[in-house]
Amino acid sequence: MQDRLTIARPYTEAAFEYARENGVTEDWAKFLLGLLETVQHPDLGPLIGHPKISKTVMLSIIVDMFGNKLDKQKVNFVTLLINGDRLQLVQEVSELFNSRCAEMAGLVNIEVTSAFDLTSEESSQIKLAIGNRLGKNCQITGKTDVSLIGGAVIKIGDSVIDLSLRGRLAALESELG
Repeated sequence: MQDRLTIARPYTEAAFEYARENGVTEDWAKFLLGLLETVQHPDLGPLIGHPKISKTVMLSIIVDMFGNKLDKQKVNFVTLLINGDRLQLVQEVSELFNSRCAEMAGLVNIEVTSAFDLTSEESSQIKLAIGNRLGKNCQITGKTDVSLIGGAVIKIGDSVIDLSLRGRLAALESELG
C-alpha cells in the first residue's frame, strides 16, 4: 500500500497545485471521485491495462463515460495517468488529494482502528491529544478490527502509531527471534 501511495503522490501534487492555484480544489475533488467510480465500474475495470486496448481507446472510453464534463486539464490529467500506466492508482490519488484539501483547511484526518468500538469519550481524548500535538483540528474515522486483540492503530497521513496488543506481540516476537 505504501508503495502505491509513493507512486501516486507526484500525480496528486500536480493535480492539487493546479487546482489550488486556479481555485478549483472542490471541483477537482469531485472529478477525482468521479474518475474513481469510473475506473471501478465493472465493465471498465477488466479493460484497464489490457494489452489489446490502446491508450487512445482507453482515454476515449473514459471521456465518453464522463460525457461533456471534462475540461482540457482534466482530460490531460487522465491522459497522463493512462500513458504512465497509473490508472489503477486513482483511489490513492483521490485519497491523497482529499487529505491535501483537508490539510489546506487546517484539518487533519485521523483513522483509528481499534479492537473494540471507541466510546465518544475515547474518541474525544484521541482527537484532543493529537490536535494539541499538531496544532490543528482533527477529524476521526473509526474502524473495528478484533484481530488487534486490544489497543488501537492510529493513522495520521502517512504516519502509523501501532498501540495494539497484536503489534506489541509481533515486536516482542521479533526481539526474541
